[in-house]
Order: sequence, then C-alpha cells, then structure tokens
Amino acid sequence: MKLSLHRSAFVLTAVLALFAPRAFAAKQLWSVKLPADAKWHQVTGLGTLLVGTDSALLSISPEDGKVMWTRAEFHKTTTHNVREVAGTPLLLANNFSGMMDSKSHLTAVDVLSGNVLWSGPEFVGQYLGTYPAVSQGLVLVLVLGYDQATGSGTYIHALDLNTGVEKWKVKYGEKPIPMHMADSSGTFSPRLDLSGYYDPVFEGSHVYLPFLGVHCLDLATGQFVWQVPFPNGEAGLKRACAPLRVEADRVYAAGGGNAYAIDKATGALVWKSEHISKFTGLFKASANGVFSQIEPMGDKVFVRVGGNFSDSKQMQLREPLAVLALDMATGKTVWNFTKIEHGLTNLLPLPALGVVLVADGGNFYGLDATGATAVQKFSTKLEFKRKMGGAEVAAKGAKIGFGALSGGLIGGLKGAVSAMGDDKKRIDVPVALSLQGDGLVTVRGQQHLAGFDATKGSLAWSNYFAAPGVNNFAVLALGVVSVALATTNSAMAASANSMSDHNNAVNNTIGSTDMFTKYSAQRFSATKAAAASVFMLTNVEEAGQKGPGLMKIDLATGDSLGQLLLNDKEPVYGVDTEAGRIYYFKGKNSIIAYEL
Repeated sequence: MKLSLHRSAFVLTAVLALFAPRAFAAKQLWSVKLPADAKWHQVTGLGTLLVGTDSALLSISPEDGKVMWTRAEFHKTTTHNVREVAGTPLLLANNFSGMMDSKSHLTAVDVLSGNVLWSGPEFVGQYLGTYPAVSQGLVLVLVLGYDQATGSGTYIHALDLNTGVEKWKVKYGEKPIPMHMADSSGTFSPRLDLSGYYDPVFEGSHVYLPFLGVHCLDLATGQFVWQVPFPNGEAGLKRACAPLRVEADRVYAAGGGNAYAIDKATGALVWKSEHISKFTGLFKASANGVFSQIEPMGDKVFVRVGGNFSDSKQMQLREPLAVLALDMATGKTVWNFTKIEHGLTNLLPLPALGVVLVADGGNFYGLDATGATAVQKFSTKLEFKRKMGGAEVAAKGAKIGFGALSGGLIGGLKGAVSAMGDDKKRIDVPVALSLQGDGLVTVRGQQHLAGFDATKGSLAWSNYFAAPGVNNFAVLALGVVSVALATTNSAMAASANSMSDHNNAVNNTIGSTDMFTKYSAQRFSATKAAAASVFMLTNVEEAGQKGPGLMKIDLATGDSLGQLLLNDKEPVYGVDTEAGRIYYFKGKNSIIAYEL
C-alpha cells in the first residue's frame, strides 16, 4: 500500500509537470560593488540602471554591470531631481550647494556616456522640480526664491533644452505651494519638493500647472494666460490630488472637495461641482473629501473620491469612498455610488463597453456610464484566493502530489494556504486596476493579483501571494502600485508617451546620437518581445530553502513563470520588466543582476 501511494504521487507529479508551462530559473548575470550605499535607483527608458548615493550619481550597464559613468557633482539626489527626458539622450540632474542647499543649478548629461552637454545658471533658493517641455525645446525649473523686483515666491525658469540658456522667468502664484517630503529624503536632513503632485500637462505652446489650482502659462512668452486658484491636494499626503485632464475645449481639475471644468482658451469657470464631505452623509460639508481622479467620458465626468495615499512613511486610507458621475454640461451630480467598503481602486473608464470599472475591498463593479442612475452592469465578488500556476505546481514536485492525494488537488492547495496564516490575517484590499488588452483587466492588491475579463464581467484567474515577514512589505507593495493610480490608462498619458511624439521631439530639438539610436532600437525590440508579466514579492522555496523572494507572473493566465529566492528580510530591488531582469541590492552597496 505504501509503495502504491508513492507510485501514485510520482505519476500525478509527472502528469502535472508534463502539461504545465516550463518554469524559468533565475540566472545570475553579474554582480558589482558600489563605492557607497545606494539611496535610490531606477531603470531608464534605454534599460540602463541609475543609482544615486550620498556622494555621486552612477550609471550601470545592464549587460555586464560595469559602471558606465560616475558624476560626483550630483550628490544627495532623489528620484525627483534627476529627470530623464524621454525620447532624447538627455538626463537632467539638479546640483545642490550652499548652506541648507540654498543654491542649485541644472545640468544636462548624456544618459549613455555621462558627458556634460550643458550646465544651466545658478539659482538661489530651494529647488522644487524639473519639467521638460520637449516639443517646445524647453525645460521648466521651479525654485522657491527671491527677486529684487518682485520679492519672495515660487519662480519658473525656462531653460533652452539644447543649451541650458535661460529664456525667461516668471513669478508663479501669490501663495506658497504646499510641499511634501522628497522621495528617498534623509531622516536627519529631510528635503521638501513637488514630488507629491502629478506633472503639469503640456499642450502645444501652453502648459497647465496643477500646484495652486490651475494656471495656464504661454511657453513662448513666459506670461500667464489665465489663473484659476484653489487648493489641489491634501496636507501631508502625496498624490492625494487628481491629475489634470485636458480634453476638447476644457481643462478638468479637482481639489478641496470640488471638481472644476475650465474653458481652455479663456480660463472661465464653466462649472464647479457640489462640495463633498469626508464624513457620513456624503454631501454634508463638514470637511473636504479627497478628489483623487477625474475622468471625462461621454456626457459625464467621473470622479474618484478617497483611496489609499502615502504620507512618505506609510499608506493611509482616506474616506469617504465614492464614485461620482457629474453632468458634463453643468457639473451637477447625476448619481453617486457609495456602496464601497475598505478601500477603492482607481477608476478605469472603458468607453467601448460603456462602463466605468472600479473595485473595493470585496467586489468588482462595472458601473453603467450612460445611465441616469448608478446601475451596476455587473458586480462580481472579488474572491482573492490561492491558485498555483502549473509551473509552480510542477516545481513543488512530490510535496504537492502527496497533498493532492490526501485531500484532492484543490484541497491540497487550500491546505498550503491555511498553513500560512488564518484568513483574517490575509485580508487584502485591491488598490489598482490596469488594462492589459483584449478586455483583460489586472486587479492588484498588496498580496493578491487577479485577472478580470471585462467583456464577460467575470474573474479569469486569481492568485494569492503570502506576504514575507518583512516590516516594509505593506508600504513597498502598496506604494509601488499606488503611484500611478489616477493616470492608469489615461488617453492623455498614452498620447504624451507615444513613440511618435518622442521621435518628433528628438528630431525637432536634441537630435539623436548613433549610440542612443542603437540602444533605442534594442529597447524597442525587447519591449515588443517581452511578455506581459509582473513580479510579486512573496515567500518562495528553492532547493530546500525558504524565504522572501520574487515570483514572475504571467498576466494573461496568472501562472508562475519563475521565481528568485532573495532570502532577505527587507529586500531592496529593482525590476526591468521589458528585459526580464531583477537588480537586487544586497547590503545596499552591492548589486546582483538576475535574468528571469
């Protein structure tokens, strides 16, 4: 009988392995020792790896890990003051100097060689942000400074993107912009900047600034065309504001518990919505609700109220939670959907289906975008649950086989889940929706990932990933997926980042080098070839060892495509999805590159 049991387990395991997708093992490519601890890192559009330390900015080759260049003048940088100009060879970095970093100037370097292309004028004051206007051949630098003629305030300096020569400057607003803690800012020397806001929107020769309401600035003259002031964000919370939407002849914005429609040409206020309270009785004006997304679609404007936001240390849930449908002509509330509990994802408009998608702590809703009431075209219980992909089952081998024999395949897997902790400890709230194509919507949570078929109104697959026992897991996972919530699948964002726009911008301004063209072509090919996948931080097991690691998940099926054991209680890593590479920062001053 014992022999028969082992034989059955072997046969079952062999069958699972036969029909399962092949799991790719992580392959170590290279490792490199850094001269100092890495404070931040990011993958550029060309696939190179930027690393900021307290003493320098480094560029690492993705192929062999060699340091491509080092610039010691860029010290104590953050992800906000080092800016890649997409579609061009330019990397813009801001230098700090003087007492309390009171002086700064912008420098442009070649992203591949590190050679200085130009160095802009020195600004006296606190650096706030850099925003390239590629189509106009300009870069805007915002500084909290002083001018002898106009006094203290926030100033916008426009520099020529080719030379760094200042073209004009203008004082922006009469009130100071509320700022937030800079990303990767030091604990003992914190720095404030504009990283808590979404970027301005550039359209033709105009830019729409989102920091003090909405201000329209003519980039050719440096003069304000019109100004509509109102409070944009929420004190202390980053990205607790709605990114601007520019559509047809209007600018749509939100802040202070109200939504606004503004005439794009004149700045005239077309309408201002009713006030939203953050307390019970949604329309009782006790305090401001957080308007975190605004989306025009059809004859309505949809607003997301509330959600999860970062205070630079942890995520906070802000209520009330609701979806509002406003009349596009008048701004009056057509309907409000308040059947939302425990959390709220971004709104995902799908005009072809006539629905707005949203998920809360337990359900996925398809709201009718065409009707006069909050009709649910479909409502699906979002049952986040453990479902191992075939590759993962095969990798587990006989261990899963025995579990399946003792309680059936599903029973065996459920047993594995229950061993990780009781259900109450695994409550998870979805935080992000993104459209993958062919009607498949990815639903992302802290420990869960699901695929939802919007055309059928049902879940296609669902996976649970046990949280590794790390202190920063919640902030890490929620922070990464929450950054782009309100801009996901935005038509404006897609247009602004199109390859054709980038190519036109390069031809009209900087021009491309042979090296840049070569890298761009390689990157484009890699992006086309890359399968739609995502990396999840979870517990993994390899060669008898268990610990925190990364699992690569196929977004079409939910199956595991491979895994990497990091065995680090608080892993720091970067992912290049297009190239299928993982950059693991071991001990902060060493990088190990893996291919998965």
